Amino acid sequence: GTDTVGTDIFYDNDPELGGDFTPPQLVCPPNTQVGCTASIDPSATGTATATDNCDANPEIGYVDVVHPGNCPPSITLVTIERIWNAVDEAGNLNTCSQFISRVDADAPTIHVPPPLVINGVTDGCVLSSHPAVQAWAAQISATDACSAAQVSFTIPPVLPADCAPGKTTQILISAADQCGNGDFAFG
Repeated sequence: GTDTVGTDIFYDNDPELGGDFTPPQLVCPPNTQVGCTASIDPSATGTATATDNCDANPEIGYVDVVHPGNCPPSITLVTIERIWNAVDEAGNLNTCSQFISRVDADAPTIHVPPPLVINGVTDGCVLSSHPAVQAWAAQISATDACSAAQVSFTIPPVLPADCAPGKTTQILISAADQCGNGDFAFG
């Protein structure tokens, strides 16, 4: 018997066979920002494309490397470096990087309980230490989809401040998340 070795110079990158030495051309999708709960699937953030002079369909893949963000002072929670790669049938490789920033651009949502009405106060004054006032204040909260939210408000020592019957006291409530987004509401 005779042993024969087949050679396929179309896909081979052996220099003695004059094969394919050129990696695929690879174009990364543009860098992008997504909200903290948005999808980072390539269907949402873009897919790389590759062309090759010998292989009609180079294989495309990616690996994600997560880099910490700098929130605060910026709104970037993390940056995902998506390293795209394309390989042709000769094993030639090319890579490019796409950067996907996961950001927190939204202020926290402030939850204010319904207005508090205290009946039976003859002089119009209610101390802020009154159990009903404390129970109302305990219901104030703030939530944020991306990071922890801090809520703050100040209740005056006496409600209303001028002790006039039938008067109301408006409380300014503010909230901020870890990336510096903030909002306010009145309660």
